[in-house]
Amino acid sequence: MSLARPTPVGAFNGWWRYRAGGLAMVAAGGVVFALANHYAVYRPAAPAAASRSASAAQAQPAAPSPGAARVGRITIPAIGVQAVMHPLGLDASGQMVAPADISTVGWYDRSVEPGALGLSIVDGHVDGPAGQPGAFFHLAQLKPGDGITIARTDGVAVHYRVMSLQSLPVAQAPGALFSQDPKVARQLNLITCGGLYDGKTGQYADRVIVSAVQL
Repeated sequence: MSLARPTPVGAFNGWWRYRAGGLAMVAAGGVVFALANHYAVYRPAAPAAASRSASAAQAQPAAPSPGAARVGRITIPAIGVQAVMHPLGLDASGQMVAPADISTVGWYDRSVEPGALGLSIVDGHVDGPAGQPGAFFHLAQLKPGDGITIARTDGVAVHYRVMSLQSLPVAQAPGALFSQDPKVARQLNLITCGGLYDGKTGQYADRVIVSAVQL
């Protein structure tokens, strides 16, 4: 029987799984959506030609951004987020390692550095193995117009405004996560787990994706 976790509808982690005290993304042919020990692998269909997607990036990941180490902290006043950011790359086995600390968030360093031209991707936990709130516990409560700031360690503060929020079944989430609005030059996508939690399968039914435009 599916259980409603004590979290906002739609809040979620994203594309990670815990492995040896950390989290990882399966990069070869699929995307892992996970929270704590709850994960599943999805192989999304190719997106429409009008949108930018990760289909090509999954096959041949882009090189890390020149300023990969400059991400510092993300602040989202509307939902009380003040979290340290860590660059997350791929390990020797082709998996992306994420912070084990649910109070921090990860910037995928195969996406562009916040503030650069293109799409930046940031993942955060909705909760932990025992249900304790994670950095993106309230992500699903964001509304268009809410502000997001990423403070880089070089002193640059990058400001964004929320454009949209989607709560999607896990199978549809990869296409949305890796898509950039063709009218937006610098976009930020945030992702976490949400929806109903199935205690038998150990999985969340949905993924929440927030898209924001740089100001």
